[in-house]
Amino acid sequence: MKRSLSESVLIQNSGKNMENKYSMMVKNAGWDIHSHIHRHSYAEKLLSRKFTVEDYGMYIIQLFHIYDTMEILMEETTDPIVSRFWKKFGSRLKRTDLLVLDLEYYYGNKWKSKLDTNKLYATDYYTKRLIEVYNKSPYLLLAHAYIRYFGDLSGGKIVRKRFLCNNNLQEGMYFYQFRTDVKQLKSDYRKFVDELGLLFSQKERELFLREVKEGYLLNYSLFTDLFISNSDDIDKYKNTDTDTTLLQVVQTNSPVFGMMMFVLVCCFMYPLSM
Repeated sequence: MKRSLSESVLIQNSGKNMENKYSMMVKNAGWDIHSHIHRHSYAEKLLSRKFTVEDYGMYIIQLFHIYDTMEILMEETTDPIVSRFWKKFGSRLKRTDLLVLDLEYYYGNKWKSKLDTNKLYATDYYTKRLIEVYNKSPYLLLAHAYIRYFGDLSGGKIVRKRFLCNNNLQEGMYFYQFRTDVKQLKSDYRKFVDELGLLFSQKERELFLREVKEGYLLNYSLFTDLFISNSDDIDKYKNTDTDTTLLQVVQTNSPVFGMMMFVLVCCFMYPLSM
């Protein structure tokens, strides 16, 4: 990786017009999988009256594991690219502290005891992937950061509003709150991604886009695991084509991950004892 470019050169280059903005390439990299996520039964439930306080509790436990892993790596990194990202955006994007507020709100002072006993298989795989990617090529961690944070910035407000209304709550779901200008933050974030496109080599750009796809697949598997870990949802899952869609998506984009998910889906055809 070309680490020798100075900050001033990056800023100068970022102002130049690119035939294809790298931020748009990143956005479109996993759009096919992203579309499947939006149509996922769990995504529908997330925005419906069926999404209960208990459901949210299970959801934020998984998110805590993911964000805690990702943000610790970014805070403690010695990689200049990841460090530059976190210094620029960390204070505006960090979610772990807000997840702790949510966990305390819904579980009280015993929230830590809930973390390991309720950690799902997909969450465990997700966090291991983050660590593996960071240890091999730290800059690829930013592909996962992009998916997670942009998803929070783009849909968090409506998710929180509906959840609080549907559950007659005035407070809670702090995870989706941003105490900053979200529009400006998203603009700054896209500019940073465009700068990455100028900084990376062609191979690095391609690997980054590939990791974006992997990130979407991880999120799809997480939604699937969350949906069918609820005993009330298992029969509904058996009567849908979600598993077929999942296999088509993962096998097209990642054969190895597809094989793993095939086993995962087969295991989920009977009630889980979580």
